[in-house]
Amino acid sequence: MKNTSERVRANVKVLRDEKGMRLADLSERLKKLGHPMSVNTLSKIEQGNRGIDVDDLEALAEAFEIPPSRLLADPDLVSAQALAIADLLEQYGAATYEQAGAQQRLEEQAHMQLVYEAEVARAETKVEAVRSSLRKFVRSDEDRELLIRVVKRRWPNAHAHIRQDILGMLPKKEAK
Repeated sequence: MKNTSERVRANVKVLRDEKGMRLADLSERLKKLGHPMSVNTLSKIEQGNRGIDVDDLEALAEAFEIPPSRLLADPDLVSAQALAIADLLEQYGAATYEQAGAQQRLEEQAHMQLVYEAEVARAETKVEAVRSSLRKFVRSDEDRELLIRVVKRRWPNAHAHIRQDILGMLPKKEAK
């Protein structure tokens, strides 16, 4: 890893080249920002023959319209192309995280589907067992009438399909 001065030096050169700026253009921009630096001084910075202080760092960052931290970053990550790649990698990371979450939710739903299907099967087994018991209980027309009265009294507001289901499973009344 390069030291701070080497990173700043390399980043100034990368950013200046990327923006198509000559040393004179950068010098003029810095002068307008109230922090004049001669072309010679900027050349020495880029060549590594002059260090910079915090005020220089902030002025250069403002001239390039970037945060000062970008001048301190690894020079391989400062170019527009490198930043675009880094941004795409962040988007990729976020998308794969989102994809993994969606896949997990889908797997959980599939698992819950199996759980619900098992619950339905158990309930159907219970319903059939109760139907079988009721059929055994109802042996005569009197038993049938008793069951009908119990259903009407215990479940006066029962859904019609429940009442029909109970009555439908009973043996039909014998013709007299």
